Amino acid sequence: MTKGNPLSQLLLFVYPLIIGDLLQQLYNLTDIWTLGNFTDSIAFSAVGSCAIIVKLVSKFTIGFTNGAGIMIGQFYGSGDRKKVCQASSMILVTFSAFSFVLTGVILLLIPFLMKIVAVPQELWAYAGQYLYIVIGFTFFSVIYNTCAAIMRAVGNSKSPSVFLMISTVVNIVLDLLLVAVFGMGIKGVALATVTAQGVAAILSIVKLLWYEDYLEIDPKLKEFDLKLLKQTLRIGFPTAMQYSLTQVSNMFVISYINSLSIGFIGGYTVYYKLQQFMMLCINSFGVAAGTAVSQNVGARQYERGKKYTEMSIKTSLAVAGALAVIFALFARPIVTVFNSDTEVVRAGMLCLQAICPFCVVQCFSDIYMSSMRGYGDTRTPFILSTTSHIVVRQIYLYIISRIFPGNEFLIMFSYPLTWVLGSVLLMIAYRRMLKKLNLSYCL
Repeated sequence: MTKGNPLSQLLLFVYPLIIGDLLQQLYNLTDIWTLGNFTDSIAFSAVGSCAIIVKLVSKFTIGFTNGAGIMIGQFYGSGDRKKVCQASSMILVTFSAFSFVLTGVILLLIPFLMKIVAVPQELWAYAGQYLYIVIGFTFFSVIYNTCAAIMRAVGNSKSPSVFLMISTVVNIVLDLLLVAVFGMGIKGVALATVTAQGVAAILSIVKLLWYEDYLEIDPKLKEFDLKLLKQTLRIGFPTAMQYSLTQVSNMFVISYINSLSIGFIGGYTVYYKLQQFMMLCINSFGVAAGTAVSQNVGARQYERGKKYTEMSIKTSLAVAGALAVIFALFARPIVTVFNSDTEVVRAGMLCLQAICPFCVVQCFSDIYMSSMRGYGDTRTPFILSTTSHIVVRQIYLYIISRIFPGNEFLIMFSYPLTWVLGSVLLMIAYRRMLKKLNLSYCL
């Protein structure tokens, strides 16, 4: 991404990401569609009540791998193939090993985490079944995310997306087979999910070890570099902590949502899965911007890196804005596809029409954060994201829950309030960073 027309390079890199992420979200929607049509409302709402715990684990690993990918991208941009291969080998081996430790710790903490998010008692058994299966196979998602981050860092966004497409098909087929045909309910959905993740992980590791021409992966780490590992942790750990702490904050939001009716939890479940369509599109542009900036920083092409940030924001705003309009205009029929319960439909429509449009502002915060990491600054995004998405959000919820207890809209409004605040703070920080680099801000 250091040569050629920046807009063309951006679109060529990002379109496989968007397609792959949308297909991944399609199999998440297939999960709730299958539960909504072939099980009862309890099983349907149980997934939504505990999904944030799964997201916490996945965001921690994605944060680590994306942060490490920034470093690989800088080596790749500078033309240092030896460092690229060394870093990639070390990241793949150490992260894969760490995934087993992470899995064991989270499995022990599941009852505690379920209490934090206040999973209703009537949903407890179903939620527990789902979590123990999905969390138990966390190493599949860690391996896939690590391999995907490495491949994207060297400019290959197509292969990870193809593997996601294949895993999506596997998940959809198994959802229908295990739930609709064999009546396995929430266990069937969980088994379909981890099997699909396993397929993506196996395909990714095979591609990385044997068929990625630029990379020479050394699984035995014959040239282990402790300094390089520390550098990886310096970039990856703040990103992982930022991602995971944001999810911890969201867990407390979910605890407020779980205090509402089962119907509202079901409606929120539909909204959350649909909202992820927008967020994944935005995240795809964020990954593209971070990769492009890191490669151009490695090549000392700072002005070109800045152009990728500007184009990523403009194109992501167009995509996210279009989705927001569609969801707002067709909220009722969209929610009804997944669950026709009156309370579920009402709650889903409220979230899609009143909250979802604010997701558009995430284009600014996500892409500014990724770009700043590409320039090597992981500290500022961590501090500003923690301030807006965690501290301010929790203070707001504490006050609102005491003044207006049980108010659905005001609880949900904690999201757009802090999205806007975070975007403004990151915009200011990004402009200051450009000024230090003697680059002008233009959007």
